[in-house]
Amino acid sequence: LISAGYRLQPVDGGIFFNRTVMLDAAGQSKASLPVLRELRSMIEHAGGTAMITWETLPAPTAQGRVMKAAEAKADLFISVFTGSKAPAAEYYYKSVQGEGLADAACRSFNELKAFGRKTCQARPGTEYVLMHTSMPALLLRLPGAMNISARDAAASLYGAIGKMLEKACLAYCPSATCRDYVTDLCAPS
Repeated sequence: LISAGYRLQPVDGGIFFNRTVMLDAAGQSKASLPVLRELRSMIEHAGGTAMITWETLPAPTAQGRVMKAAEAKADLFISVFTGSKAPAAEYYYKSVQGEGLADAACRSFNELKAFGRKTCQARPGTEYVLMHTSMPALLLRLPGAMNISARDAAASLYGAIGKMLEKACLAYCPSATCRDYVTDLCAPS
């Protein structure tokens, strides 16, 4: 179909529809970009907007990446670092939504046995991007070698984000009329 000139149209992706997700390659390495590009494609196909903070070196500062997310009015900030010794999903300790996202991401990767015998652990983190974003944020630390492809890693993360958003909506949005920042994630657009 694509070679015949047809274009796939975005579908109503439920929780991702009309949502903005800022994706970030943590540090100064491009190693995370294949996973982030796959994840961006999945979110956009579901009717959401996904932006990557940078794709060419030099990478902006952490402050610059947080400002970019704020300017985009992102609903979520997902930062991925590839090259870690042990897999982990970090969140700001004051963020219930960030903690839920970290738990969901680790469960999803552990179910796939993505890291062999190593298991992903959700834990509080102190990275600048976690502490200074105004939206729920996650820093996912991936080992350099995984037992899954970039596409499978992105699919696992996509599922975890969706589960966390749905859980936040059920917990914080009992009706369609609630309108504060957290509950706006599940309010109809």
